[in-house]
Amino acid sequence: MNLQKAYFDKKIHQYPQEKIISLDRSHQFEIDHIASLLNLIPPKNLLDLGSGNGRISIPFLKKGFNIHAVDISKKSLQALQLTYKKNKTPAWGQLTTSSSLPRNKKFDGVIGSDILHHVDLKETFPLIYEALKPGETMVISEPNAWHLPWYLYVFFLLSWDVEKGILHCSIPELKQILFNTGFDNIIIEGHGLLPTSIFNFSPFFARLNTLRLGNLPLVKFFAFRLMICARRPQ
Repeated sequence: MNLQKAYFDKKIHQYPQEKIISLDRSHQFEIDHIASLLNLIPPKNLLDLGSGNGRISIPFLKKGFNIHAVDISKKSLQALQLTYKKNKTPAWGQLTTSSSLPRNKKFDGVIGSDILHHVDLKETFPLIYEALKPGETMVISEPNAWHLPWYLYVFFLLSWDVEKGILHCSIPELKQILFNTGFDNIIIEGHGLLPTSIFNFSPFFARLNTLRLGNLPLVKFFAFRLMICARRPQ
């Protein structure tokens, strides 16, 4: 984890701040997909696990949700707090942050993006389970281990040592660990047959790729992203 902390403390490895406030089409579709699976009406208290500098937190704060953002990179959290303070309006939800999961606090939902391949799944899913109120849901957007172009992207532009956990983010492995943890209503959908950002030029093709082709039976096993949804039983 120290490797990830040092990596994401550097601004060059954080999500571009201007894109957090003004979402492009592919980012907006990702947020919409998470929100549709979460199926909550604000204000509710959500935990953003591995929030970074706010790629998921800020859009959900704008929707009126209260967000507790957790990330091991304190510099990422500082950037998130700055974006929040500079842009919030009375309609936004409230933001709190910490570098570890708060103890003895339960949430109405857990959200996240690009976090599961940075952690030990067998250790992290039980923590998410305990952070949820009974009957509530987590939804996390994650790169798909079986989408081979991810490996070219990591090899040429990222760090394999930081990103290698992607190998464990396939539908069969994720479902098995979630089931063993005690989750039910496990749903894993595909999000994009091809990398979603390449279709930002066209609403029609962006929607076709992201919300139609990427979630076809069998095809979704090789989708660009996975939307991982699971509920803590009542």
